[in-house]
Amino acid sequence: MIVGRDADWIRLGLQEHQAGKLAEAEACYRAALKEKPRHADALHLLGVIAHQSGRHDEAVRLIREAIRENPLVAGYHSNCGEALREQGNLDEAALCYETALKLQPEHLEALLNLASVRRSQGRLPDALALAERATRLNPRHPGARNNLGNVLAATGRLAEAIHESRAAIELRPNYAEAHFHLGECLRQAGEVPAAAAAYQAGDRKSTRLN
Repeated sequence: MIVGRDADWIRLGLQEHQAGKLAEAEACYRAALKEKPRHADALHLLGVIAHQSGRHDEAVRLIREAIRENPLVAGYHSNCGEALREQGNLDEAALCYETALKLQPEHLEALLNLASVRRSQGRLPDALALAERATRLNPRHPGARNNLGNVLAATGRLAEAIHESRAAIELRPNYAEAHFHLGECLRQAGEVPAAAAAYQAGDRKSTRLN
């Protein structure tokens, strides 16, 4: 296929992006912008690549440009929130997640990320309500179960947190973060041998992933 139209460049860029070829994907998205300046999807996807590459200031700028072109896409707001959270701008990140949820109330990533922000801010009742909402939305999502476990642990409900961490691991056995969180909860509960086993499992999973 001869790539020339902006839509063709976006499709090709998404293929490269999903394959982890960020430089190639970025080149495609920039080519789409040459064909159609102010292309909202191209701006957003360039922002996603910047975020993935650790260039969070650039990510925020690009995704905000995409939002100016099309403010009605929940994913744009959610991803802008992620870049802002990496900058440490939790209040602004929370506003982005809330906007995403107004546009798409069942946007799972926005729910999970807003729950994490509220937990970091010490707003545990809000965090718990969001985490529970995300888990009801998709009880078989490992990240949702682990997120709920994190919030439950922060509220001192260790038995329930352990249950959620184990549920996350059952759904995704290689989930290193869930193994580590399980270990921390077990340690706090006084179950030291079980905690050590969970930490070791987390180390093994993390090593394999890296």
